[in-house]
Order: sequence, then C-alpha cells, then structure tokens
Amino acid sequence: MRRSREGNNRRGVIGGMMPPPVSRRGRRPILAAEAMLERIRRLGRRERGLFRAHLEHGALYARARRRFGSWARALEAAGIDYRATVERARARAAAKRRRRPRVASRTVPATLFTSR
Repeated sequence: MRRSREGNNRRGVIGGMMPPPVSRRGRRPILAAEAMLERIRRLGRRERGLFRAHLEHGALYARARRRFGSWARALEAAGIDYRATVERARARAAAKRRRRPRVASRTVPATLFTSR
C-alpha cells in the first residue's frame, strides 16, 4: 500500500497540509440558549405553570435537559425556582384529587360466599 507524501492528516499539519476543521460532535443547537430560556420563562408564566411540560413541550424539555444537564438546572438558569414549581404542581394535583366525586364502593355481596 502506498502512503501519500503528506502523511497522515489526523496528526495535524504534516507536509504543509492544514488540519481538518474542528467540529463539535453531537446534535447542533437548533435553539440558542437564551431563546430556550425565554420559552421556559414564558411557559412558567402560564396559569398551569410548567406542569406537564415534559409531555406538552417534549422537544423543548429534551433540548433543555441536553444543554443544561437536567430540567432543574434549566429552570434555575431561567430564573425559576424548581422546588417551588414542583410544590405548586403537587398541591394542584392534590386539590384536584379532593374535588373528584367519590364512586360507590363495588363490594361483592356476602351471599356469594355462603355455602349451602
């Protein structure tokens, strides 16, 4: 096998050749960090807040987690208190459970278990 005159380009500048352009691995950022944080802030100002953001805005949620390492860190970067957000969501869910009408108990009649 014949080697080229310039040598292996992976090792840098050899024989007057320029090294290959440096490119970052992985998915390129489609949304700038500040634009992403502004979208998170806008969602946080809604009446429902960020509850179910992972379901309703899955792409934003996934990109924020990739960029900041976790959803909590993304909210922190956006200036939103993560713990307070979670507590509000839990309180809202608990209040909703209390408002549900109770369904009558479905018990099996005792006559089915008596032997004759």
